[in-house]
Amino acid sequence: MNLSDLVHHIGPRPKSGRCMRCGKRFAIKPVGRIRYYCSPACRQSVFDKVTRLTRPKLPLDERAAIRVWQALVDAKLIPADLPMPPRRKPEDAS
Repeated sequence: MNLSDLVHHIGPRPKSGRCMRCGKRFAIKPVGRIRYYCSPACRQSVFDKVTRLTRPKLPLDERAAIRVWQALVDAKLIPADLPMPPRRKPEDAS
């Protein structure tokens, strides 16, 4: 079932629907918006998946730098309130 099948519904109100995530059949209440998901858990799962796929990713070297910095803070080798130093620009190889 596509989202467009429910968005432009014309005719009598359906009594049941299928979850857009898991395909489970669920009852539709007689008033209010027609739901697309059987439960808040399915709805949240779809939201998490979409945000995970569309969130900008940090480059691997930045993620590694953050993990190393956090490890140094956790080991109390540097103060926790000390900000992380800015990234150096790569030097030209000319």
